[in-house]
Amino acid sequence: MKMLREWFGKPPTRFFPGRQACAFWCLCRPMPDLLRPSLYSRPLTMKCYPRTGVMSPDNPQKPSPIAQARAWIANSRKLLFFVGAGLSKASGIKTFRDEDGLYQDRRVEELAHVDSFFHQREIMLSWYQHRRQQLLNVSPNEGHRALAAAAKTHDVVVATQNVDDLLERAQQNMQVTCPVWHVHGALAQVRCHDCGLAFNDLTLDLGTLPVCEACHGPLRPGVVWFGEALPPEPLQESFAAAQACEVCVLVGTSGVVYPAAMIPEQAAAAGARLIEVNPNTSGLSHLCDISIRGPADEILPQIFEGLN
Repeated sequence: MKMLREWFGKPPTRFFPGRQACAFWCLCRPMPDLLRPSLYSRPLTMKCYPRTGVMSPDNPQKPSPIAQARAWIANSRKLLFFVGAGLSKASGIKTFRDEDGLYQDRRVEELAHVDSFFHQREIMLSWYQHRRQQLLNVSPNEGHRALAAAAKTHDVVVATQNVDDLLERAQQNMQVTCPVWHVHGALAQVRCHDCGLAFNDLTLDLGTLPVCEACHGPLRPGVVWFGEALPPEPLQESFAAAQACEVCVLVGTSGVVYPAAMIPEQAAAAGARLIEVNPNTSGLSHLCDISIRGPADEILPQIFEGLN
């Protein structure tokens, strides 16, 4: 046993006590390059053992998931929120991959591809203008307000896959500010497809096929379409926040869209606690220390209530 410890290093006794630790370490240690960092630590342990924060009916001494999440957040300073469409669902904005989500309509998925901008531009931009108009008629919900309130007491960064501006509105209403990185772009933004000139304007009707004043190129919404690369700055800043955070809260995301889904994977690999708030199991649930099942507008206020 001593020789094995000297050869392979100290086994991860936090998750695998005794002989089981050495057996596991011997199997995994020779091939770290074959395993992604997030799969090398937290996901494997979470698959083998129950998540630490989930209360079992036959073990009432364990704290409830919400109480455990609140305790971890209260004892941390740097928070990263990884946000998906589930956060804005209560505001009346449809999700993408739920049973009633936008992508259940194959036509919608086609309109979200960059090729449509060249082959059916008027139809595509009219549909996007309809979505842009919807933003004028919706408001932040309790989930948005809970995230904004967290910025009063913590060092908060938000990496959102949502293209709405409800988080920014919630911050403005509560007179707080924190970085909100839109890794998939923003509907409120208008951008020239040719020269990249960008500005925010929800009232400009893109369905009329307006052109850029600078270069006369076609204007488009500032979102990322299928077939396009993600904007580098939001992605880089989100990864930097994932590396630095102590707790990462996953809110209403399916966890299946890459490379954005690599952000919480990076947080897990760096040693952060992961807390999931989602009505359903996601593609990232196996990473999480706690999974709290329920809508974001109900669960987030309970977690952040009374934190200071």
